[in-house]
Amino acid sequence: MKKFTFSLRNILIFSFILLGGLPILVMGFIAIRLISADIDREVRAKNLLIAQSLSSGVQAFLDDSLFTLRLIEGTIIKKQYIKKNEINSYLDDILIVHLEFDSVAILDEKGTVKFMAPYNQDVIGMNLSGQAFFSRVRQYGLPYWSSTFISLQTGRPTLTLAIPVEGGIIVGYLNLATLNAITDKVWAGRLTYALIIDQEGTIIAHPDRNKVSERQNLRHLKFVGQERQTLQGNFTYREDGRSYLASLSNVLQTQWTVIVTVPADEAFAAAIRVRNLFAAGAAIVILLASAIVFLSVRKVSNPLSQLVRDARRIADGHYIVEEKPSAYKEIDELADNFHRMAGAIESREKALKESTVTLHAFFDAVHESMVLIDTEGIILLSNMVGAQRLGKDVHEFVGTCLYDHFPPDVAGYRKEQCDKVIATGEPVYFQDKRAGRFFEQHCFPVFDGQGKVSGVAIFAEEITDRKQAEEALRKERDFNSSLIESSPVFFVAINNDGTTKMMNEFMLHALGYTLEEVIGKDYLETFAPDTDREMIKEIFSILVNQARPTVNENRVLTKDGRELLVEWHGRPIMKPDGGFDFFFGAGVDITDRKRLEAQLIQAQKLESIGILAGGIAHDFNNLMTVVLGNVQLAMMGLPADHTSYPLLRAALQSAE
Repeated sequence: MKKFTFSLRNILIFSFILLGGLPILVMGFIAIRLISADIDREVRAKNLLIAQSLSSGVQAFLDDSLFTLRLIEGTIIKKQYIKKNEINSYLDDILIVHLEFDSVAILDEKGTVKFMAPYNQDVIGMNLSGQAFFSRVRQYGLPYWSSTFISLQTGRPTLTLAIPVEGGIIVGYLNLATLNAITDKVWAGRLTYALIIDQEGTIIAHPDRNKVSERQNLRHLKFVGQERQTLQGNFTYREDGRSYLASLSNVLQTQWTVIVTVPADEAFAAAIRVRNLFAAGAAIVILLASAIVFLSVRKVSNPLSQLVRDARRIADGHYIVEEKPSAYKEIDELADNFHRMAGAIESREKALKESTVTLHAFFDAVHESMVLIDTEGIILLSNMVGAQRLGKDVHEFVGTCLYDHFPPDVAGYRKEQCDKVIATGEPVYFQDKRAGRFFEQHCFPVFDGQGKVSGVAIFAEEITDRKQAEEALRKERDFNSSLIESSPVFFVAINNDGTTKMMNEFMLHALGYTLEEVIGKDYLETFAPDTDREMIKEIFSILVNQARPTVNENRVLTKDGRELLVEWHGRPIMKPDGGFDFFFGAGVDITDRKRLEAQLIQAQKLESIGILAGGIAHDFNNLMTVVLGNVQLAMMGLPADHTSYPLLRAALQSAE
């Protein structure tokens, strides 16, 4: 019986498949998976970076709008640079410069419109206290961003922005149609575009303006319906039978979301091509390896070696490779595809650099200093403000040591704070002074892939104006406190629960108490006589319920039991929300004055009685003169022995 044996050709083919082909297939599969995953991550990261850049643009739009209202507050309310009759004209000028505002209005603390632009006589004097923005701003004392709505005046999506100011509120109506300029930067056809939705999922910016005017809502998409805090990152979804990649980035201030959407097959086209390329490459390598067995190792290995060298050059960033002599068709195709792949990678790197330039543009748009340093203090990144504050250009600033740009004392202190961030991995906040200017520094740790601190991000804000304002406020507070303490008048503050909040030194001395003895004590129980307590309670009730000043007189008990009569001028102090906070009273001790007034009145009474008695005596003397004259005449007409004569003489003697 003939023994069955394998042919050498079959054995070689089998050996190749077992020892060479199978490992190549496995390695090719792993390589395809790894490279495809890297490309997928790169595509997702790029799309997310675009979404984040756009959300930064939206955030800058909102910050600029808030800054404009703060500018109006500083110019009109705080500094009062604008005359009252010129405020409406000034607001018109603001609208001309800041086209994102449809209108601006200034309301008083009761919600009445005092000034506005564009000017509308029918609106001036209108009360808007029932609007949601008025109650929210009055309640929390913070800027308020409303939900979006379609303006009846303009027909465009609109946002109400209101901020609290002294004595009222400034409110602006933002034209959100200006956001289309941001989303239009990404528009690349009907299927690749950027849009913005509000916190309700309603479209407020879109290349297709009809979707905005129709107020289309995207809550039917799963990722839009999630909690707003988690609405960040990349998501895939299907619509009209096609898969899409959506990259989302939140605008924290208003809880809006910027979405960049790209068809998945277009977004991951490079990854698909790479997978196909590597699959074809693996097949070609197997064919080439088979050819090595049958033909020539040298002719196959040389082109492959050249491809390896080209790959190294591409990995080093050199995308131009030398032309190679023709080899096998499959090797030439592999080389051509490899070169096309290199071109695709070069294009993506160029696009990534352009995105980085855009990111730097947003970075430079920040009005405060932003610097990134490594652990040695070498500047890795800086915006224009950070370099210009130190008199440098960004290009000559980056790469130098940050601490070399400051005087030794400032440099030493800032280095100490940055070293603390590097050592602890925790943020550090501090303030310092340089060249007569004050700065607030925020230093944050930057971590590498292993979780170690690799640098420090420094955000520096100049706060000189704020410091000067705080110092002016402190001086004013000290002046008022000194005025109260040194004044020869009683000053007292009483909490809404009736306890003593404050008492000045002059009143403490008059009553015989120390400050520690009176703070927190019930005013009525400690300082009011029993006979006056009901009257004082009634005065407190007027202050709390009617919120109007009072003038009254009541007695105050001293520590030794004496009673002082005090003339009080009281005023309620209200909280920002309109509630009663405490009572403040200024009093004058009129005890001695009242006693002198009583003595004067008594003296005046005695003087009046004396005058009355003198008048009566004078009138009586006049009458007696007449009577005495008549008696004398009667005696002269009678003889001395007449019976009436002795009686007349006795009457005359009695009168004298």
